Amino acid sequence: MQLLNDVLADSPLAGRYFLCGGALLSCIRNGCVNADDPDVDFYVRAEDTPRLLASLPSLERAGFQRWYRFVNNGGEVTEWSLKRGTVKFEFFRLFPHADRLRYYCYTSSEQGLLELPEMELGTLAWLDRQWLKPANHDAYLAAEYGDWKVPWPDYCWTVDSPAVVAMEPWQGTWEWESEIPPLISVTPFRRRMAA
Repeated sequence: MQLLNDVLADSPLAGRYFLCGGALLSCIRNGCVNADDPDVDFYVRAEDTPRLLASLPSLERAGFQRWYRFVNNGGEVTEWSLKRGTVKFEFFRLFPHADRLRYYCYTSSEQGLLELPEMELGTLAWLDRQWLKPANHDAYLAAEYGDWKVPWPDYCWTVDSPAVVAMEPWQGTWEWESEIPPLISVTPFRRRMAA
């Protein structure tokens, strides 16, 4: 994590990506990333895609390997994933939609479209580095996870995330590697009832 931060601090992507998803949730709720979930999620706005692509050579020189990138049913690359050791680093592309932001997630057979409110950025001191994150992380995490302060042992984003606006069969691809990366097989769970 420190190396990723250091490399990107001196790249075209500096100040243009921010911590999100399960990594931010664990960091805010527990003070650290969940060791059982060795991936770290970041958002990159669609207009900053060229900055991300221009930063890849620096990341590769530092030992980060291109792993896969997801292409949605419309042919757009929506997620880039790198790995270093046993940790993967995922960069999700945020698309503007009216006053909202949209992004895509995938299971082995489905494409999910998720929508979040527009967000201002703030900083988080973590691992002796400064990280960008949604300034109002409470509102972001609620939009992404619902009641995020209480861990869900059976959380499944496809049915439990209030950010999901559509699910459909996935006809897209992943690229960069000929070997198919292992994907989590998602079994839907019922939404937890409000207390």
